[in-house]
Amino acid sequence: MLNHYHLLLFQEEGGSISKTLQTTINSYVQAVNKKYDFSGSLFESKAKSTLVDTDRYVVHLARYIHLNPVKAKLVAMPDEWRHSDYSRWVETNNLSDCFKQSDRFVTLRELYFGGGDNYGKFVEKYDYKEDVNLLKHILE
Repeated sequence: MLNHYHLLLFQEEGGSISKTLQTTINSYVQAVNKKYDFSGSLFESKAKSTLVDTDRYVVHLARYIHLNPVKAKLVAMPDEWRHSDYSRWVETNNLSDCFKQSDRFVTLRELYFGGGDNYGKFVEKYDYKEDVNLLKHILE
């Protein structure tokens, strides 16, 4: 996205996603500031997080994230967005060594969809109103 990004992360028992992200983002800001002789913050607002506590919510959230650049009219199809892992969700054999899906994502995809082809169909049949109502129901 041009003005924001989405990360869908699983936290291991005892881990701290917020500390990891804080360190990573601070390092990035410092590197950019040094390279371009800038100072201060690069981002308009602080990072936001949402607790995702059901597998069902995860798969709908993944679809929302994968479709975000399509809804923003930056690409026509989610696999055209080069900053996305969408192709890794739909193509089992497209897992690079440097950025593999966690076993948790693969397990969820297999459990809910039986494979990447069916996840692709799930993404294609996205209905905003249906998804908003479903996500509200999941969150209650």
